Amino acid sequence: MFEIEQQLIEEKIKTYCAANSINLAPLKWSAIPFEGEWGTSTSFFQTAADEARAGSGKKIPVPQRAHEIALQVARALAAGPRHALAAAKEAIRAGLRTPGPDGIAAERALFLTLFGTPDQREGMRAFLEKRDPVFGV
Repeated sequence: MFEIEQQLIEEKIKTYCAANSINLAPLKWSAIPFEGEWGTSTSFFQTAADEARAGSGKKIPVPQRAHEIALQVARALAAGPRHALAAAKEAIRAGLRTPGPDGIAAERALFLTLFGTPDQREGMRAFLEKRDPVFGV
């Protein structure tokens, strides 16, 4: 459950990192406590540590580099369809909180809220016109 949402976010992260010559460590999703809720953790710290060990990348402390990578990826994701990415993030959280039929119902409810949004219309229009979408305009 929620594999599609994770794959969507992972693909965007991998695409960004590849385009920016960031040798991304394998992504691992795990539940972590975050501001009173559960969030997901990926592998930016491992990526920064791998860069440091290899002597590549920027010559800055690993935690600082991991934070830098995370911010770069977050900015790239924010340039995409914000409503859809927020819904994907919430669907993953819902799956962690309430697995099974209730989690699937939450995912469906979130999915249905996306229809008719400006980003959904732009995404469909861009697909039909065989061009890259321009979100948030």
